[in-house]
Amino acid sequence: MLRHLFTYTAAPTVRALLYRDLAGLSWNELYEFLSTDDRAVRLGFTPTKFGPYNTAPTRQTLTKIWDHNLSADAKRALLSLSELVA
Repeated sequence: MLRHLFTYTAAPTVRALLYRDLAGLSWNELYEFLSTDDRAVRLGFTPTKFGPYNTAPTRQTLTKIWDHNLSADAKRALLSLSELVA
């Protein structure tokens, strides 16, 4: 389901992407959300993997994960789950 060739582990990534869909956030809004109040760390991201001067995975990293590292089945599952929860 998830390709394993990206920097962050699946669990925090899925949590962030699910939150994005549930809250209806843009990619920039997701980055802003994650980068305040240690939210990225609380979701399980490892701060030592953030780029210099970043407090969360960058917007580019998050969109790359969505566009290139998630299978179509994984994307459908996340979208379906967010619809069930919302």
